[in-house]
Amino acid sequence: MATHFIKQNKLISYCILTGVYGFARSFNGYHPPEHDVIGDKFALAFMNGITYSIPPYSVIYHVKLINRIDVKLNGKDPALHKKSYQDMFSYNQNVFL
Repeated sequence: MATHFIKQNKLISYCILTGVYGFARSFNGYHPPEHDVIGDKFALAFMNGITYSIPPYSVIYHVKLINRIDVKLNGKDPALHKKSYQDMFSYNQNVFL
């Protein structure tokens, strides 16, 4: 059933998967001390997941992912490329999650 849905609705499946990725990335990221409580982290991660799931906005996050991979593979200093690690509501030093 799920494979049939994915085959028939590729764009919807893509949006759902990128939204889940955005949620996980934001939830695991650094939040300022005033937002470092579970309710705020959950709400901000949910909003970040929504921005990841909208196709025009997700292009920006894909470019940031490519930049993070480039920084990791070429041994560049992540401190010089902070914009690539900044999400809408959190800061995450990890490459993927």
